[in-house]
Amino acid sequence: MAGHRARGFRAAAAIVGLVAALAVGCGRDTPQGPGQPSPVPPPAVGAPAITAIESPASRFEVAQDLTLTAVVVPGEGGGALTYEWKASAGTITGQGATATLRVDEGVVSTPVDVVVTLTVVKPYEALENGQIVQREYRVSRDAAPIRLHDSEAEAAQIAVRFLTELFADSNLPADKALVDFWPACRGTEEERRDIEDNRRTRLITGVEARVERVSFNQDFTAGEVRAACTFRDIELATGQPAAVTGTCRLDVIYQEARWWLCSSTFHDARPVPTGATTGASGLRPVSGYWRARGR
Repeated sequence: MAGHRARGFRAAAAIVGLVAALAVGCGRDTPQGPGQPSPVPPPAVGAPAITAIESPASRFEVAQDLTLTAVVVPGEGGGALTYEWKASAGTITGQGATATLRVDEGVVSTPVDVVVTLTVVKPYEALENGQIVQREYRVSRDAAPIRLHDSEAEAAQIAVRFLTELFADSNLPADKALVDFWPACRGTEEERRDIEDNRRTRLITGVEARVERVSFNQDFTAGEVRAACTFRDIELATGQPAAVTGTCRLDVIYQEARWWLCSSTFHDARPVPTGATTGASGLRPVSGYWRARGR
């Protein structure tokens, strides 16, 4: 009996010890299962900043390459920067912080402002909800608008419009005929006097103009349009029709982001024979050449 009691006491003690061990284990402040270390937070990363987008000029011509350069502060840490260039017209090809803008002829009506936008992207890692995730900064900036011109076409257009529509309309007052002339040009006031005199004495019946050449100075601030011109009119006092042909020369000037006419003269005037298909009149000699009234 004594042996059986001893074994019983030892078994009971073992059970009590096991229960105590389980009780202690259940009371620990650690999760069950194998432990996993928490991720180390990545270093702090600063956003990039675009401080400027530089252009060598405030205007450019169609079919001309224009190089732009961005000034970018990368910010602390993070991955390599990528550059995304966009333009409101034409094509832009970026090489990092430098890009080339080009707008071919006929792509857009000119003059027009082209806006270039740069977006800089910077990848980085962040700790969110106990996990490392991939994130990125995206910062954008617009460059100052760049004026796009097709100067040859624009100068030719205002010259032909003046000759064949504005000057040619005898019912149009001088002020309205001069809408494309720059007010500060000396030739503008001369044109006004010529048009007013022409309106009093003659009725224009037709004007033809064919542009032969458009030229500009080196910095595209002034130029000249030359056109083969024919004028037809009737002298109001006599009812006599007349016609003359020659070369129109119209000076143009660049002001306030567009081209303006500055003066016009008529050279090599010669009468058109009666019954011919070209001609004009209303001319007077000026300093060794002919000036058409309103030219």
